[in-house]
Amino acid sequence: MEMVPYSQLTKGSLLIASPEIEGGIYFRSVVLICEHSPGGSFGLILNKTLNLELPEEILNLKEIPNPNVQVRAGGTIQPSQMLILHSSDVIPDQTIKICEGVYLGGDLKFLQEALSTPDGPHLRLCFGYSGWGPGQL
Repeated sequence: MEMVPYSQLTKGSLLIASPEIEGGIYFRSVVLICEHSPGGSFGLILNKTLNLELPEEILNLKEIPNPNVQVRAGGTIQPSQMLILHSSDVIPDQTIKICEGVYLGGDLKFLQEALSTPDGPHLRLCFGYSGWGPGQL
């Protein structure tokens, strides 16, 4: 795997935790960079599963017909905030394109429709996010 200098990081880049990181949420983590600028960066951890029951007001269902749903710890900042990472062809308002076929955003209606569709899009419901100020990465 090629190391990329900080100046070449872009939205859609993956950060793989350094072997020197021992313990904590970033141990062996993979982070998708969702925004990167001279003012700072934010991303979502992709590989930290959360065993969490989604509230009924979100689900509005007894079961989730869509088998492509994963709940993840996105990072340590605002861990009660849920961000929707998805692959839907239907792009709801307030959605940003991260890279080809990967989007961030959506509203409650979009989420409920995506959850209730048996062949629905891949969804990662990320609680919290990771953020860095200028020069921290």
